[in-house]
Amino acid sequence: MSTTTTTILPTKFEGLVIVSTGKGQTDTIVRTAASSFFSAGQTTVSLTDPTSKATLSYETTSDNKLQVNVAYNDDALAFSWASATSFFGFNTPPKTALEVTIPQSITDFAIKGSVGSLNYQGPDLKKNFTADYNVGSVKAASITAENVSINTNVGAVDLGQVTARNTVTVITNVGAVRADAIKGFKDLIMRADVGSIQADLYPAVHDANIDLQTGTGNVLVSVFGFKGKFQASSGLGPLRVSGPAIVGGHNVSIYTGTAKGWVAKQDSFGSFKGYAGLGLMNVAFN
Repeated sequence: MSTTTTTILPTKFEGLVIVSTGKGQTDTIVRTAASSFFSAGQTTVSLTDPTSKATLSYETTSDNKLQVNVAYNDDALAFSWASATSFFGFNTPPKTALEVTIPQSITDFAIKGSVGSLNYQGPDLKKNFTADYNVGSVKAASITAENVSINTNVGAVDLGQVTARNTVTVITNVGAVRADAIKGFKDLIMRADVGSIQADLYPAVHDANIDLQTGTGNVLVSVFGFKGKFQASSGLGPLRVSGPAIVGGHNVSIYTGTAKGWVAKQDSFGSFKGYAGLGLMNVAFN
């Protein structure tokens, strides 16, 4: 029996965990825990070709009650949570553990929530990986898909190895973006309004399009195998562009400004654009 594990952690809860233990039924287990915060929200886990229906079980303590609603249709499992009683004048949100069994050969994985964090340890995907949170972080040791899209309003993105055959888009309003390696892509967009970007990039084609931008935060990237034109800018902060692949060997090290040039070969079709509004811009072309 194959095993996949995915974790979701609401930021104001003790913990919410999705653990997949192979193909079969889907179990949702809900537990309660006292807290001085009140929080209610909804998260949806979507699979394009699930093979099973969902079942629900729950536990409650004598001093805490929990209202849980679970819905399941052909392509999505949706669950919501809300505290039902007060504790010294405050509603008490639950500690929630969610166990979900998903097929190893799913086509797409999509999760969307108001408050929550995702730790993805699921299978390789045939098509798309999508994570969209208002408040919450996204973490994954490995993602393989045709397209990868991650969007958080408030929350960091921490990735191991990402392999995408087409596009990768990672956007945060408040939160850092970090990746050990992003490989195989044709187009890459990474944005952090408040937060740094740090990654090693391995595009699949020499003429890939790369667009990196921070409002407040550093951009620290190494790019391998890229051919084309680059433009790197810093609104206020050091700017460094270096590497043996730069045409003419003209490394740049200035404080605030813009550097332009070619990597590997002039008149190549690739495009690299990087901008750090307030922070260090450091790009190495290898």
